[in-house]
Amino acid sequence: MWIFTSNEFLSVVRHRDKPEHLMIRFRSRAQAEACTLDGEITITPTADYVARKTVRESDFVSWMITQTAELQYDNFKNSTQDTLMHEAPLMKVWQCMYDWQNETEYGSSMDYHPSSAFWHDYNDDAHMRNFCEDCWSFHDQKEECLTEQQKEEESSNDQ
Repeated sequence: MWIFTSNEFLSVVRHRDKPEHLMIRFRSRAQAEACTLDGEITITPTADYVARKTVRESDFVSWMITQTAELQYDNFKNSTQDTLMHEAPLMKVWQCMYDWQNETEYGSSMDYHPSSAFWHDYNDDAHMRNFCEDCWSFHDQKEECLTEQQKEEESSNDQ
């Protein structure tokens, strides 16, 4: 299971040799040290995950409950600005999953999702052009919907 918190990226798997234990794997020593989950950090420079912690499953469950109870943000990406995750490739993962969502939900012909939350906070919406569900394009509310021909012309002008 992959888990992203504001402080770390964790890969959680069942421990192969210790019943009732989990192996928590980290991509960097710094993220393992930042993780508030108790456990001794082991470093294996040649492994796919450089840092690991072995923890009791019950301790991990308690930790996850605490993570959830302490959750205060309404925008995950913004919550990472002062943490190690901000410098991690978190946005690349977000973009990959965003692209996958668009492909599976809207087909490959749609280059964007009509979400106003793309790459900005909800408070920024007042400064954005509105997405029109009638013509599937962005424009001011006062503007008329674009025809298919106008959208094609606009698209070719952008290239």
